[in-house]
Amino acid sequence: MLRAVRSAALLIAVAASLLGVAAAPAPVAAAESEELAEYIALIDVVRDELNNTVALYESGDDRRALASARSAYLDSFELVEFPLRDRDPNLTLEMEDAFAELRANIRARVPAEEVVRNVARLQLGMQEVERTLTLEGYAPFIVAGTAFVIVARAGLGRS
Repeated sequence: MLRAVRSAALLIAVAASLLGVAAAPAPVAAAESEELAEYIALIDVVRDELNNTVALYESGDDRRALASARSAYLDSFELVEFPLRDRDPNLTLEMEDAFAELRANIRARVPAEEVVRNVARLQLGMQEVERTLTLEGYAPFIVAGTAFVIVARAGLGRS
């Protein structure tokens, strides 16, 4: 009986601390969610612009392909760099290098297959960028939720 009371008390303490943690940052979480949605929208613009870059380059329009590649970086990705740099500076540098390589290859008029490879690398990078931005903000809640489930199962199993 004493174990059941201790388990229940521990369970209540954990639940209270989790509720306190979850309740306090709710306005910030809503703002972060809105900001995250804006970053995801920018990532989608980058993806579309990269696809446009390939189409233009394959059609022989190097000038517009270069403009499209620049736009993907300067008008969209550069804005995503700020939160990404805080979370994963190495990924930020990898993406900057990949964009620079794409632009250099377009200027050098490499075969279209090389530009397609550059864009494929960037598209994979965009997936990693999105994953980094979306999972990072939720990690503390995932850990807290998992801890709560473990404690709850342990407490219920002994009563």
